[in-house]
Amino acid sequence: MTLDFRTKLLMTVVISLVLLFGNLQGNYPILGLIVTFLPYVFLLLERKVSKAIKGVSLMIFALVLQYYAGLHAFRGIGASFVLFFSIIVLRMGPGLAMGEYSLLTTSMSDLVASLKKMKFPDSLIIPLSVMFRFFYTVKEDYQQIKEAMYLQGLVTSHFFRHP
Repeated sequence: MTLDFRTKLLMTVVISLVLLFGNLQGNYPILGLIVTFLPYVFLLLERKVSKAIKGVSLMIFALVLQYYAGLHAFRGIGASFVLFFSIIVLRMGPGLAMGEYSLLTTSMSDLVASLKKMKFPDSLIIPLSVMFRFFYTVKEDYQQIKEAMYLQGLVTSHFFRHP
């Protein structure tokens, strides 16, 4: 299943806005859960299993924290931090995951073609494509540096024990 970049962009915006406003979770909790876990289903369909499992486990952890905090009525500043963390994760996490899915599964040519179909000006398309290519290059360079450090024995445990 391949989605057009325009569809991915629309889904990212809709999921982000719907969950940030928070009315859906209160009025329709089942639909709120479906929208919350939808980006992780897309990540699973694209075989990004580790990202999906990490995201789902974080969402479940935040749901349990929120339920436990509401059930036992925490008091004080600790309760405020617990609720703040759970609400931030539950409202922003799925939007970020959908954006990550959109960027991971969109090739540069699809991005440029979609932006041209949306009648974006070339003065915006060119900087966006250069920016996304830059991020891809930085990611590749970081992986190569990490591999070279590992081959030289500069992993974190050895690095800090024998600098």
